Amino acid sequence: MRLPLRFILMPFVLAGLSACGSSADFQGVPQEGASRTGAFPTFARTPKGETKQLTAQDTTRVTSELDAAAARQQAIPTLPPTTQAQLLKQRRQAEKEAADTLKEIETESN
Repeated sequence: MRLPLRFILMPFVLAGLSACGSSADFQGVPQEGASRTGAFPTFARTPKGETKQLTAQDTTRVTSELDAAAARQQAIPTLPPTTQAQLLKQRRQAEKEAADTLKEIETESN
């Protein structure tokens, strides 16, 4: 049985690359404060909060501030909805103004 040359050379290439990868040039700069324990993190359990958690009073205060902001926003008067007739009137007005402007430009250039 005769193997192609690429199958014969492949183990040598992989061995050479793995030898280069373990040298000091490929280790990278160790991070300050990094713990190199060799243990991998587990994501099976929920981590505990490491920051200051909100108290019940904080939650109540933030909720009331948001409710007050929502009430202020809802108190702002809004414009009545635009009807189809109003849209058509505005479109005709815009077309008329565009035509008048074009006519004025054409008469000035002559």
